[in-house]
Amino acid sequence: MNGKNLKGIVIKAQAGIYNVKIENDNRIIDCYLRGRLKRDNMTEDGKYMFTDPIAVGDEVLIALADGQKGAIEFINERRSKLSRLASGTIQVEQVIVANADQMIAVISAKLPKLKTRLIDRFLILAEAGSIDPVICINKMDLLDDSEKIDLYRQMQLYEHLGYKVIYISALKGDGLEFVINTLRGKLSAFIGQSGTGKTTLLNALIPDLNSLTKDISHKTRKGKHATTSVQLYPLDFGGYIVDTPGIRELGLWDIWKEDMHLYFPEMKLYLGHCKFYNCSHISEPECAIRNAVKNGDINPARYDSYVKLRTNVSREDKE
Repeated sequence: MNGKNLKGIVIKAQAGIYNVKIENDNRIIDCYLRGRLKRDNMTEDGKYMFTDPIAVGDEVLIALADGQKGAIEFINERRSKLSRLASGTIQVEQVIVANADQMIAVISAKLPKLKTRLIDRFLILAEAGSIDPVICINKMDLLDDSEKIDLYRQMQLYEHLGYKVIYISALKGDGLEFVINTLRGKLSAFIGQSGTGKTTLLNALIPDLNSLTKDISHKTRKGKHATTSVQLYPLDFGGYIVDTPGIRELGLWDIWKEDMHLYFPEMKLYLGHCKFYNCSHISEPECAIRNAVKNGDINPARYDSYVKLRTNVSREDKE
């Protein structure tokens, strides 16, 4: 090693190799993780704390070897993270993206069917990781006027709660200016089910996406971009997009069921007003939140989402 550490950001992580873009430089270096950093991310009984201790978006210091390869020497503390429960039987955290400013949840208006419970999970995921959420409803061109009215009415609930909602058709190019204004100058993580049009949206925002991907692959001697990996791309108008694979399962990580109500902003007004201090807001008498649902002050569908998540928080929705 040459002894000089270089600052960089991880733009791709796959199979133990990390592509790091050097700060104020066009170089992309293939790096591996120092053994001591791997050990630092293990429990005392030798179990891994994460599926991978490095995530796309991590800011790191690397040392070069022969100018071609590098070793990650230090990982900066994360400002935010987008995490989920890793698939499989072992309870372990999978950090999808690190240091994102916002999460863009790409939701299909139709094909696949819009599911508000999945939106609720995305919102919890963002808040738990200290990331601002944006709901991006795609494929609006598939709806007739009546269906659009119903959708707007359905999404008013989220807008009234303070969440930003954008309506677009990536295929037609409708509403892209709203997406661009939202992304400009920020590091944004795109997340969504398979089939929601996320790739179409990315291609509309980054016209040279294919050539950019090939360029990165050439520099790092990797294969072409695959939807099974997470990758960061710069935006011509300022900022970065982190592309994530289409999600089929979304398990919440590090969310205690006793704290689930904290992730539903409409419930916060009623906390502390129940008869029992440890009220689950599901079956106890004289529950302020259940009364608010009965009185129409809390949306029944959102409450139903809360109940399902509260009673089954460690499980994953298979979409």
